[in-house]
Amino acid sequence: MKQRQIACIRIPNFYWEVEVTRRLSVRSMQVLIAGYRSQYDARERAGLGNRIVLDCSPDLSDVKPGMPLCEAISRHKSAVIIDADLPFYSSAFDEMLSAIERVVPDVEDGGTGLAYVGISGLEKLYGSDAQVVHMLAEAVSVVSGFNLHVGVAQNKWLAYLASFLGKPGSGRKVTGEPGRFLARFPVDLLPVSYKTVKKLHSFGLIKMGDIADLWQGPMEAQFGSVGRMIWKLSNGIDDRQLVPRKTIEVVSEHLAFQDSTISIPAILSAIESLLYKAFNHP
Repeated sequence: MKQRQIACIRIPNFYWEVEVTRRLSVRSMQVLIAGYRSQYDARERAGLGNRIVLDCSPDLSDVKPGMPLCEAISRHKSAVIIDADLPFYSSAFDEMLSAIERVVPDVEDGGTGLAYVGISGLEKLYGSDAQVVHMLAEAVSVVSGFNLHVGVAQNKWLAYLASFLGKPGSGRKVTGEPGRFLARFPVDLLPVSYKTVKKLHSFGLIKMGDIADLWQGPMEAQFGSVGRMIWKLSNGIDDRQLVPRKTIEVVSEHLAFQDSTISIPAILSAIESLLYKAFNHP
């Protein structure tokens, strides 16, 4: 049976990219986009110590999402701090996902700036995996022009890592045994907290190959269920299924009165007419 194929679409520094769309001057700055550790912290207007970096400009390669803001500032004292506008970023990302769904039906929201797409069988429609990747890149480019990277593999994790190897606007496909492919990637890419990454470093676990060389037991003993997940991903094991987002079809109708009215019967009659049209929409 032919293996499923999943494409990961990744927009590096997505929050920063969106900020650039509304202020071009951001492109020439060193920027830290900051948020809070939790909704509770945000409500309490937590101080600098509880704020973290959510994103940054691409030139700040030593700054990672989840890093305490005070640590990032100590490394880059001249950086400009921008308060994260999460609703604005989410709206921009939703527009991008909608554009992708016009090309392929199965699209999963992997978190702002990250999407997974089921592409099995689409080569029959578009010609090849490479052509599918081209169509996806075109769809994103039309609505955003963002710096897009695509990875293709048999599961979401391998596809995500493959996206780090391709050039912008192109794709990279993983085939065969994943062990050698995975070994070179830093543990910093694992979907764990910044604190956990630092703990891995303290044990001398810098690359995923370092973790793959260990038995699963010691990882679980030290990190619990997170350790199990870390070990499995470092060995290319990812059983997560693609979960396409549910699209909501918007149906709208309108009606205009010839003259202004405050007549309740007339307004109710108009509402009834609009509801009838909406529920009978093809």
